[in-house]
Amino acid sequence: MVADEGAETERVLGTHWHGLLENDTFRRKFLLWAADRAGRDFVPGEVSFQAAREAQLNLLGDLVAENLDTKAVIDLLERGAPAGLPFVPPGAPPAAG
Repeated sequence: MVADEGAETERVLGTHWHGLLENDTFRRKFLLWAADRAGRDFVPGEVSFQAAREAQLNLLGDLVAENLDTKAVIDLLERGAPAGLPFVPPGAPPAAG
């Protein structure tokens, strides 16, 4: 079946509704429905999508702060690359040496 929004077959559902599974209530009910349809037991987790996303973004922020010279990146963005650097086209092999 194909509708104006999304599609459904025996085992696949599709939608254009971006972010639909970010809604905790919908996601939990949908996963319970899918598990029931598959004959499986399922207990939804208690962590909200927003809390999980926030934790991952905080982790990413910590990794960037600890491992990237953010001042150098900001300088590159604001001032451009230093003069005299060679142009390396995308997909070029690594330089020998």
